[in-house]
Amino acid sequence: MTVQHVTYAGFWVRTIAFILDLTFIMSVFYLLFDFLLGDSNHEFYITISKLCLFCFYFFIFTYFFGQTLGKMVVGIKVVSKQNEKIAWEEVLLREVIGKFISIALAFSGFLLVAIDPQKQSIHDKLGNMNVIWEKR
Repeated sequence: MTVQHVTYAGFWVRTIAFILDLTFIMSVFYLLFDFLLGDSNHEFYITISKLCLFCFYFFIFTYFFGQTLGKMVVGIKVVSKQNEKIAWEEVLLREVIGKFISIALAFSGFLLVAIDPQKQSIHDKLGNMNVIWEKR
């Protein structure tokens, strides 16, 4: 049995990946909602749709690829602490419930990455995952 050394991805690289993801998502939102639908009287439904698509993007990419487009660009990925395939339940805990809790705590759940030894946020801990640098 070999022990693999991993390097945990820190706060700033994860922030850059998130900004890249936001850029992609906002572009898609513009095309879908603003450009195609134009001015709409259904702001509430559009806002709910955007929130659902936002969560769906992070859930799908993390579940199937272990990384979002932003994480792919910077070279980091989400892995199970047990080095197993990530279960959908863990991804749901991490990407939806855990991130909601992090936001509800005035974003302090995200800032935990800066001081945690394994650079885990609240949503990483809930999903039992780490974010690591990819081997290239």
